[in-house]
Amino acid sequence: MADVLRTPAHPVTSVGVMLEVEFLEPLGITEDGLVKTMGVSLETVKELCSNRRRVTAETAFLLAQALGTTPTFWRNLQRLNDGHGD
Repeated sequence: MADVLRTPAHPVTSVGVMLEVEFLEPLGITEDGLVKTMGVSLETVKELCSNRRRVTAETAFLLAQALGTTPTFWRNLQRLNDGHGD
């Protein structure tokens, strides 16, 4: 299994779209609910959802805990959005 993150041939889903469409909406979680679960400000969640804030290591950890994913999932998604596929 390769340890290299490869850039896909299709456009990468943004962090905000992934967060809202693939997690919050299907799970019935509001931005306020995510704020409470993550222990961050509403501004932080709104900026993540609108792609105005990058996913840091700390944010990736908090998102993973709140949504049942891994920090690596969120960090890799951010790297792909940044254009750093390596």
